Amino acid sequence: MPAIPSKTHAVEETLRVRSYELDLYDHVNNGAYLSWFEDEREHFLRAGGRDYKWYPRTMDLWFVVAHLACDYLEAAIAGDILRVTTRLTRIGTSSVVFRQCAFHAASDRPRARAKVVMCFSRDGASVPIPKDFLERFAVDPGGDVWLPSEGGERQ
Repeated sequence: MPAIPSKTHAVEETLRVRSYELDLYDHVNNGAYLSWFEDEREHFLRAGGRDYKWYPRTMDLWFVVAHLACDYLEAAIAGDILRVTTRLTRIGTSSVVFRQCAFHAASDRPRARAKVVMCFSRDGASVPIPKDFLERFAVDPGGDVWLPSEGGERQ
């Protein structure tokens, strides 16, 4: 197996808001953010040489969402350029935590953010985090908190 130069702990991509992602009020529908965040978690896995299908095909494990909480902070509209970040912020024995944020690229203000708990599952039951995942991915140095740029912690 080839050596991995460094463990992945964060990724970032840019996207343009499309008109069909808007709701009745002409701003981004909440479901669009969830789709973008899902896609960015797979981008995170690909940065470490994996994707959602690798674990079921190779290890008979499913990497699934156990909990998701999304904060909608400011509206985004059609044509906006957003920068979406994904950070792995915690690795437990049987789950991991991602913190994701969609920023307005021009102003760098957060529009939405999500905290996502994922686990590996076999036959519907959670299993320990596989060694392969631990070898490829690391916790982001920012830790399991909202960074000031992401809107910070709220009381």
